[in-house]
Amino acid sequence: EDGVPTLGALPPNRLTLLRLQVRWTRGLEMEAEFWRIKLSPDPAVNDRMQRLETWMSTGEVTWFLAGDEPCSWVATSRGAQSPSRPGRTLPTPRILNVGSGPFAPGPLTCKLPGVDAATEPRRIPVVAADGLARYYLRILDEHGLAPPHSPIQCPVEELHSCFPPGHFDVVHMRNALDHVFDPLLGIQRMLHVVRPGGWVHLRHARNEGIAGSFRNGLHQWAFDTIECPESSARSESGGGGAPL
Repeated sequence: EDGVPTLGALPPNRLTLLRLQVRWTRGLEMEAEFWRIKLSPDPAVNDRMQRLETWMSTGEVTWFLAGDEPCSWVATSRGAQSPSRPGRTLPTPRILNVGSGPFAPGPLTCKLPGVDAATEPRRIPVVAADGLARYYLRILDEHGLAPPHSPIQCPVEELHSCFPPGHFDVVHMRNALDHVFDPLLGIQRMLHVVRPGGWVHLRHARNEGIAGSFRNGLHQWAFDTIECPESSARSESGGGGAPL
């Protein structure tokens, strides 16, 4: 119709984003079906039953890579925030596991020597957030499962609307940033909710989307690493974390 721009008349960057959005949306059902299988209580369907049973019975799930030490990340962050004035206290330590998937972890028990007055281990809240949380909860309902912990419905691109600025000592994302619609915006949002002196840790396989031609589920991006000086960044197992 007159006055209505056609798709081809849109600016190139806008047209590219629309095409990416269509492809990403088409991948939602594939992603949901993947988790429908992984959350099934039927061993004939689910080849990872032990993980599901352990999580359902104890609330325990491995959400970080072997060799990672989340408690040390929290301690480093707390050390950078040490109050300069007598009587001033530090805010409650918190970890955000964004893009968590359905297996939301419980609190992490950490001892923070030299930072807090308490010598006993502390239970550090681990908040799970995911842009597909509503899908996971629906699937759990379909299977009649009551999860021990649940993720918050919050895409990484909208963290700023879900949490206050500087709310977490550590923001962690594993095998998820390459699933999102806008990873650069997601990184900005993670920086928004982490505290000064805190950590943003990204743990991802290298170039994972290439093998499936970016058509496998929500894999829309491929990430790779470049060597950086130790003073400015740290990289292990295909991911990296940098002090802020």
